[in-house]
Amino acid sequence: SVYTVHGLSHNRRANPLTTWILRNAERIACASADLVVSVSHADLTDLRQQGFTADKPTLHLPNAVDTKRFCPRLQHEARRQLDLPDTGFVVGTVSRLVPQKSVDIFLEAVRQLPDVTALVVGSGSSEADLRRRFGDLGQRVRFLGARDDIPLCLNALDVFVLSSSWEGQPIALLEALASGVPCVATETAGSRETLEGGALGRLVPIGNAAELATTIRQLSHDTVDRQQMTQRGRTAMIARSYDAAASEIAAAYRRLHA
Repeated sequence: SVYTVHGLSHNRRANPLTTWILRNAERIACASADLVVSVSHADLTDLRQQGFTADKPTLHLPNAVDTKRFCPRLQHEARRQLDLPDTGFVVGTVSRLVPQKSVDIFLEAVRQLPDVTALVVGSGSSEADLRRRFGDLGQRVRFLGARDDIPLCLNALDVFVLSSSWEGQPIALLEALASGVPCVATETAGSRETLEGGALGRLVPIGNAAELATTIRQLSHDTVDRQQMTQRGRTAMIARSYDAAASEIAAAYRRLHA
């Protein structure tokens, strides 16, 4: 059997009992598998250090991204379709609206940036609370709900933000990079790995709205830096095709049955 890890749940912020239960669930899942696959190199290292994989075969297989669907397009056209002003600085996130994603930290940062408009794409258990807490920002925050036109939403942005408290390897961040959108993310293991330690985007401390606001403000004033981030991110994502990922996992399954 193969156990594929998309994020270690025991690393999320939780009470000690929940953490203990989740850690033991990971240990049991690893023990029962013939191969442990993870989208995150950091998560595989974590599992090895805890002795969960022991001498068991492991495979690091980063998430792939559809670089044909997610690619740079005209920003003004995307904003027109979303009924946004053609001018002005727009930041946004694409996320499940659940506690793990800490979208409230993103919106607290936006509160400190009076000239910034924010898009929140997604839905979830935290949505009603977020709408209530940040309703005073009016049209500066647009809750777009769950949508099937994510490439369009990304193309409307000047900066993409992922303010999660923990991540495996966030697909939304990969899609933003492939779309040529400069990215800012909290220093979760998965986001740090995806942004190559800061080479492909900016990293900020987890849970720190003030630092996030400062970083967004800096990027809003530095067009050259944003253009360079766009180029680096897009180039890195082109190398991560669906076909390449499928070939690697198929080869791993064949080795198990050889």
